[in-house]
Amino acid sequence: MTIIQHGREPFSHNKLTLAVSAALVMGPLPLLAAPTDGVVVSGDATIGQAGAVTTITQSTPKAAINWQGFSIGSGETVNFLQPDSSSITLNRVLGNERSVIDGALNANGQIFLINSNGVLFNHGSSVNVGGLVASTLDIKNEDFNAGNYVFQGNGGSGSIINMGTLSAADHGYVALLGKEALNQGVISATLGTAALGAGDKITLNFNGDSLVSVSIDQGALNALVENRQAIHADGGKVFLTARAADELIGSQVNNSGVVEARTLNDLMRDRCPGLRRHREHRRHIGRFGPGQRRRRFHRYQRRQSESCRQRGRHCQLRDRRNRAVADQFPRLYYSQQRRRHVRDLPLQPAG
Repeated sequence: MTIIQHGREPFSHNKLTLAVSAALVMGPLPLLAAPTDGVVVSGDATIGQAGAVTTITQSTPKAAINWQGFSIGSGETVNFLQPDSSSITLNRVLGNERSVIDGALNANGQIFLINSNGVLFNHGSSVNVGGLVASTLDIKNEDFNAGNYVFQGNGGSGSIINMGTLSAADHGYVALLGKEALNQGVISATLGTAALGAGDKITLNFNGDSLVSVSIDQGALNALVENRQAIHADGGKVFLTARAADELIGSQVNNSGVVEARTLNDLMRDRCPGLRRHREHRRHIGRFGPGQRRRRFHRYQRRQSESCRQRGRHCQLRDRRNRAVADQFPRLYYSQQRRRHVRDLPLQPAG
């Protein structure tokens, strides 16, 4: 056996092979992909990291942070603790790499994520926020603080791609903006707004905290909006809009998935089966005139009466009582039966 002398202790080929095999089995040490080098440029916020959890604590209604990189690895979590649901944090990436979200992003307020290199929400990623804007188009700090949410291109060629699950709180919003906005996952914004917009200059119009419309002020070359999976905005609105820079080339809006934006009445009907049956009955009866309604109601009563007679002694006693009434007041009884169109057991009028 060949011995390799290393210092004082001999080391054999078998030990070397065993060490290499163990290293291959263990694999490389995991690298954290958390947001890096964040600098607060507007508002007041603090950034803290503890292991796989990054926490941004914001103390002003609006804050803007410039990052060298903003990605979230698998198993990592980024939490934004904001004053309330109306608070907004603008996260702008200045580095040269796109943002890849594999982990979880949580916020009780609204999050803007700007990266001209692109943003990818990967399979298994989870976003739970009050509102979300993911964009390759930039916004000036002055416009952001003034409430003018105008996003313009800055020469980037990245795309916004969702393959995970993006969820906004009730009455919230999810907006994917850029030259290409693609949804291959699930977007949920109950009672709110889900928007995919493609262009080189896009304006978001808000009413309070609610996104009410999307305006594409300037088109982009090969603008593309595509939905391949599911967008749910029950009780709200869905915008799929694109505008090309050249009208001769045109833009594309492709939808091969599910887009669902049911009304509030639909939601209430689904949540209350009794109300659903009542409204269906009213809608059915509403097709007929007053006479037809009465006849249908009387037929329903007759069917109930017939089924009741088949149920036993209770109905027999009722029939005996009806016979006694008929014997004492025959004319009144039969006129009442004719008026109600209710068929009963055959009775002989009193002599």
